[in-house]
Formats: sequence, C-alpha cells, structure tokens
Amino acid sequence: MDWSVLNKKLSEIKLVYYVPFFIFLCFILIFPFFKFNAAINYIKDLDYDIEVKREGPVRARGIYISSWTAGEEEKIERLADFILNTKLNAVVIDIKDVTGKISYQTNLRFAKENHLYEPRIKDIEKLLSFFKNKGIYVIGRICVFKDDTLSKKMRHLSLKNKDNNEPWKDSSGLMWVDPASEKVWEYNINLAKEALNLGFEEINFDYIRFPSSGNLGNINYPIWKKEKSRQEIIKSFFSYQHDHLKEFRVSADLFGITMSHVLDGFDVNIGQRFEDAVPFFDYICPMLYPSYFQGAFDDIKNPAEKPYEVIDRSFESSKSIIKKGEKPFIRPWIQAFFTKNQDNDINFLKLQKQALLDNDSYGFLLWNSRNDYFDFQDIL
Repeated sequence: MDWSVLNKKLSEIKLVYYVPFFIFLCFILIFPFFKFNAAINYIKDLDYDIEVKREGPVRARGIYISSWTAGEEEKIERLADFILNTKLNAVVIDIKDVTGKISYQTNLRFAKENHLYEPRIKDIEKLLSFFKNKGIYVIGRICVFKDDTLSKKMRHLSLKNKDNNEPWKDSSGLMWVDPASEKVWEYNINLAKEALNLGFEEINFDYIRFPSSGNLGNINYPIWKKEKSRQEIIKSFFSYQHDHLKEFRVSADLFGITMSHVLDGFDVNIGQRFEDAVPFFDYICPMLYPSYFQGAFDDIKNPAEKPYEVIDRSFESSKSIIKKGEKPFIRPWIQAFFTKNQDNDINFLKLQKQALLDNDSYGFLLWNSRNDYFDFQDIL
C-alpha cells in the first residue's frame, strides 16, 4: 500500500470537512453575542436598561410633579427637557397625595384589599427608568396623615366631629387619619418600602403632623387620648420610620416656621418641632414659602415682599442645632408660584435662590401645584 497517497487523501478529506466545521463553530460562538447585544438594545429602547446607583448624600435641585402629570407622557418629556436645560437634577413624584390614592398599581395586600389605589401612572417602573436613564434623581412623596381615601375605608381610624361623630374635614374638604395610629404608621412604611423596591431613590414624607386648618376644636381623635402631647406623637412616628427605613434615604417636609422656633418648645400646634426631626432623617425639607410667613417675624410686615430675608432668617435660626456638612442636610421647598396679592415677578424666585446659595443650602425643591415651571427657566 502506498501510504503517501493515503495520507494525501485523508488530508483532502480533513480540509473539506474541517473548514465548514470551523465556520459553523465560529457562528455558534459569535451568534449569541449579537443576540445579547440586540436584546440589550431592545431593553434600552424600553427605557429599562441601567439602574443609577448613587453613593452618599445627593444635593438635589428638583421640581414637584403630581401623579396626574406623571401619568402623561408628553408632559413628562417636556419637564425632563426643562430639567436638563437648567441646573436642576431631580423630581419629586407623588406616590400617595392628600387624596390618599396610591398613584400606581400597588402590590400591597392591604391597599389592594381596600382599593386604596388609582393607577394614574400606568407603568411606574418605566417612568422611573425614564428619569434615571437621563441622570435625574427620583424622589417619591407620601402624604401620611392627611389621607382622604384611608379615612373613608377605615372609619375607625379617621378623625370625627365631636358634635355628631361624622367624619371631620379640614378647610380643603378632605379627611385625616389619627396620627397616633400605629396601623397608619405601618401602612405608610410598607408603601415606602414598596416604592423603594420599585426604584425610587428617596422617600419624602409630607403631612407628618396634626391638622392645621378647619374647625380644630371640634375634632374627636379615635386613638389619641392626649396622654401624650402632639409633639410626642409626631416624634414617635419620626423614630418609627427611622427604625424601619434607616438603610434608605428619607426626607421630611416640615412647616417652614418650625425653623424659626428651634429649641423654644413651640410645635406650631401641629406636633412638629424642627429639633425632633433632626436625629431621624437624611434631609429636612422646610417649606420656606415667603407668602406663608405672615406674622412669623415681627420686623417683616409683608414676607411675600421679602423673600430673601425670610429664608435667610430661617437658616440663621436653625444653625444652633444643624452642623454644616453633617446629616440631616437642609433642602428647603421654595415658592415657584404666585399668590393673588403678588405680581408675577420672576425675581421673587431669584431672591429665594440667592438666599439659599448664601446659606449653603443642600439643594432645594420647587413647589408649584400645577407643575408649571417654565417661566422660571432663565433663573434656574
């Protein structure tokens, strides 16, 4: 047998079969890579791609967005462009507003069983990804004790009129739950946890207080029997939320006037004291709307005409208990709206902003209930 001829034949056979096999093997190895990248690009198109991770405190400069606005894609895109075209970097979106309706399809059993939601935001995770993919910090706002829906569903937790035991309503016509109810505390904390798991980067608690308007002398509290003071009840909630959410970023909205009554014992008759919130939150967000400070300062007769002075004086009062560069950071709400008695002078916001800069405020949040901020774009 001529072995040289046989080897040549075998080599030809190997070449015929090995080359296609090598090409097939390369296709098998490379194809998944292209499929994976195609999948990634598809996910990016859906705005679900990258989770924005932030370490440490965030100097947020943001705007408030109602749940109704958050449910309208065209408005959201316009507001996102507004943020990116200014020096803003954050949004505060209603998770639960004063109506008490959770703004998306919740999975909380208690909320589902009692129908405490209204999905104004159709796809909450897509909305969060939309903002975060643009580098915009997302805060979720929860109104705690002013809760019209929970009050109607859980009458044994709601405030009543002393004279007829009918539901008590404040001057806006909405109902409240008893701030002393630990059932209410638990519900709001569970809602906060769900929102954080969905992708909110911070929880902002609002209406963590007793009522301030309406016939306050005619309220019957089903749980609070006045063995403890209002401030003790509210401070207990501050502590409770911290025990359950201390690994997350949490902020508290307080009446702006609380900054002017540091360490004097005055709780503004709603249970809020600035110093009580200090140990339990990452950020404190006093509502420093100059138009709401009537009578707060003896020498400022018309606060709406002195926005710089109102904010500057408020910061000065709080310096005795807030150390610069340490938690909690002060991040006020400021007034991006005009009252009936005000001229629509956008310098009103400019003066507020300057006062914040001069006091090294840790960011700020703009409040406008209609979410109309566009007149202020040049200032921001």
